[in-house]
Amino acid sequence: MEGGILVIVLYIDRNRLQFFEAGWSSIASLDLPETVVRDLEVVSRGEFVKLVQSFLRKNALRPAAMLFILSEATYFSQVLVGEEPVKEQQLENVIPKNFTETMEQTFEEEGFSVTAMVPAHVLGSMREKRWLDIAMGTYALKEANALVRQSILTHSESATSRGAKEPTKQNQRLMIFMGIFIFLILIFIFFILRS
Repeated sequence: MEGGILVIVLYIDRNRLQFFEAGWSSIASLDLPETVVRDLEVVSRGEFVKLVQSFLRKNALRPAAMLFILSEATYFSQVLVGEEPVKEQQLENVIPKNFTETMEQTFEEEGFSVTAMVPAHVLGSMREKRWLDIAMGTYALKEANALVRQSILTHSESATSRGAKEPTKQNQRLMIFMGIFIFLILIFIFFILRS
């Protein structure tokens, strides 16, 4: 990504999420129990959100742009491996939409921005690795701009869904504080006019 924007690589597997950020000496992993995610279906969204929030706090991950890489175990390679990139509507037939949407929404609610979602096959020889490692993470960060262009998320839909999304907790708090502030100003004006 250009301009020194912090990017976190999130490698998504059937039962594990792996994180990598520039400068890290190891990979952070979050195992997904079957009670939360089973066969690429989020069984319990609430438990998934709690699990991710706990992991983010424990590992002190601060909001950043995220690059999602789908491991080859998450899709049918004959569908995604081709010359033309797969569009989001085709993704539904390959990976359950509930899985990708929940993943994207959960991280966005925590302040992260999902810039791209790419299948592992776009990583070239790196795709042969079963899990994310330092070399693959470094390669993904180095090639982030090229990978974003190969994203299976459409940026217009992504931006639209983010714009239409309900306000986050931070925005809700801001609105409450603004309401209280305006109310206090009105009371202040009332007392000034009364005296």
